Parts: sequence; C-alpha cells; structure tokens
Amino acid sequence: MRASCLCGTVQIKLGTLTGPYELCHCNRCKKHTGSAFNPVLDSTVEGYEILSGKENIVSFKAPLIEAEPRYQVWFCNTCGSPLPDPAPAHDFVEIPAGIIDTKIESTPDKSVFTEQSYTWLDSLSDIKRFTQSELTRCRKSYGRSRYTEAK
Repeated sequence: MRASCLCGTVQIKLGTLTGPYELCHCNRCKKHTGSAFNPVLDSTVEGYEILSGKENIVSFKAPLIEAEPRYQVWFCNTCGSPLPDPAPAHDFVEIPAGIIDTKIESTPDKSVFTEQSYTWLDSLSDIKRFTQSELTRCRKSYGRSRYTEAK
C-alpha cells in the first residue's frame, strides 16, 4: 500500500494495516486536521518506509495538557498534509487515513474522545450524497463556476 502528501513530495510505502481504525474526536486532532475528526489506522513498522521527501517532513509538539505522552504531529512542510511519524519508536505507526492512495478495504471500528465530538455528526446519515459529476451539476446550478470542472 502507498500513501502520499497533497503535493506529492512525500511518498510512503506502508506496512500491513493492522488496526485499530479509529476516528478521533479530540480537540487536538480536530485542530490538526481541520476536520470534525481524525481518521487514523495503524500500520506495522515492518514494511513502512518513507520513499521520498523525508527531509520535507516537519513536526510540532503541542504543549502538555495533562500527562505524557505529548501530542506530536508531523506534516509536509510544503503542502501541510498530515503525515505519520517518519521514525516511529514502536512496532506500529499511526497513518492518517486521508493520505492513503490505495483503496482501504476496512472500515473504522470505533470513535474515540466522543465527549468532544460535534453533535451535528449524528445527523450525517441523513444528508445527500453526491458523486463528482453530481456535485459538479449541483454546484453549477448555484452559479459556482469554479467547481464546474473535474479536479
């Protein structure tokens, strides 16, 4: 399996995806991803390799809130994509699901830190779902020409 950042500078070969596949709703993960939750999977360190762009990976250690471990994140210095630890100290590494280029066959098995979750997430099963072409037509009907061509 392969993963990469948005600009393509960082290319990663993944080990075996082992789980858990969690959706983290903690406030720090939400800030790091800019999303309502952070979907992460575990990969074995065996087989995990940064193929290119390792020099482009930078990290940020957030201040300690309660107790160790600190909250540390890695990201691409060019495009800002969240990335896994380039030198994991354990036998696993957490992989942000959004950077995985290969189709993921598994589904999340749990949501964590749900006390910090947004309440509007409970209603997502009721919202409309669009394919790319359907979305283009919908946005075009609202005059959003910027979104009329495939990305």
